[in-house]
Amino acid sequence: MDSILRLNEFFVEGGKQDLSHVLLHITEPSTSEEAAKGYFFALCEVNNAEPTFIKKLQEMIDRAENEYYEIGVDAEKDSFEAVLEKLNGEAFSLEKSEGDLHCIVGAIRPGEIIFSYFGKPYLLLFYKNRHGNYEKIDLIRGNGEAGGGANEDGLFSEIIQGKLSPHDYLFAGTPHLIDFFSHDRLEKIITTRSAQQSAQHLEKVLGELKNGYSFGGLIINLF
Repeated sequence: MDSILRLNEFFVEGGKQDLSHVLLHITEPSTSEEAAKGYFFALCEVNNAEPTFIKKLQEMIDRAENEYYEIGVDAEKDSFEAVLEKLNGEAFSLEKSEGDLHCIVGAIRPGEIIFSYFGKPYLLLFYKNRHGNYEKIDLIRGNGEAGGGANEDGLFSEIIQGKLSPHDYLFAGTPHLIDFFSHDRLEKIITTRSAQQSAQHLEKVLGELKNGYSFGGLIINLF
């Protein structure tokens, strides 16, 4: 029997766009051809940026989503890799602009995730060990290393792939969220509720902060 993927998002508008702005973009495949490519997603937090910077970033993400599904599966390069190359070509001016950018762009495909990132977003995997207990992996920071930055290859300079198994939970979140939810607390919330209930809980708690920061994230469950 095929595994079923549940994807739930949460978003809190902080009310101070000049301080913090979050872009959350998820595309669900609508055809059999698109289903092979899975869900395309992007999650970005921009701090202390001008509206023109935010608008340009949104336009880039919109184009990336369209191109991801338009590139044929028989293309010489993986469609996600091809999209990242185009993003990097457009993103040079973002690297040089004022503003603090944290962004993750990826795709959830049948049985796997493929993604790239800039700055310090969070992507955590909660999985069951052989004893049936949940453990966690920080897919971006690994063994406590800091988030990445741009180099001569572009804004998104590295592609990371990983497997997803039944009963796994995948959590993507913006940087400031971890100021209020530790990894251990997130694990307890996410692995003891449905993905929908966890997203609702995080949104409620973060919405009550009213500190001007915006928050966003995804909770993905494979079962």
